[in-house]
Amino acid sequence: MRTGKFLPPLAAVIAVFCCSVLYGAAEPPPADQSGQALADIRELNVSIEYPDDEPNIANLPWKEIQDNVEKRLKGAGLKIASEHYQEIKATAIEIPELVISVEARIYDSQRYVLHVQSFLSRVVYLAKERRLLIRADVWKSTPEMLMTPVRYVSSVIPSLLANQVLVFVNDYSKANPAGVTVSDVNTAGSGSLKAAKERAKPAVEQPAVEYKYVSSKNGEVFHKAGCASAKRISPGNLVGYNSRDEAIQADKRPCKQCKP
Repeated sequence: MRTGKFLPPLAAVIAVFCCSVLYGAAEPPPADQSGQALADIRELNVSIEYPDDEPNIANLPWKEIQDNVEKRLKGAGLKIASEHYQEIKATAIEIPELVISVEARIYDSQRYVLHVQSFLSRVVYLAKERRLLIRADVWKSTPEMLMTPVRYVSSVIPSLLANQVLVFVNDYSKANPAGVTVSDVNTAGSGSLKAAKERAKPAVEQPAVEYKYVSSKNGEVFHKAGCASAKRISPGNLVGYNSRDEAIQADKRPCKQCKP
């Protein structure tokens, strides 16, 4: 879990209890952290973290809950990376991940204190050291914390997760207005992560279209330059080949999609 221990002193818990909705989840205020952090995202990994040591929580239908979360994200125009992982595994580290963290503690024998928050992490390149990268949280939601009777936890938690997805989708929509392309956003937002990554590229780097075949440095597959998978290879990882034999001699195997 990302938040660690969250239980406050007794007085604070009672205050939360008095101010929270006991039998459902109140919609949190929208997180004011969208902007360029979400501007160029088109696909996501999605994971839900929950306590597996609490039977009332661990026994919820988490597969169904995750499917509903992914369905809402796809409704906003996002792809779910796990659905085509084999196609993108060579560059999987570059795919942002939305993590929804659910923490639960028994307050007494009849009630849970719940804490739910979402995080969007992605690879960040260091401009002065272009080969160095880290995965960092670039967006997070306003945390929700409430107390609920044990008998209602199976309905409250899905409602909380739905709120978290709504907050993310709202921020994502603000960062990606209808009719504005990714290139438009990047041109307008010189401070974006992608813009920083572009500035960090080596001057000698050549675009993928100048090679007939391309591959990722760490990947096992090579593609035609126009292959959809080739377009997802980051410039810093791109390797080009002038012939099919050259790629095979580099221990690469042909892409099953574009069949180079």
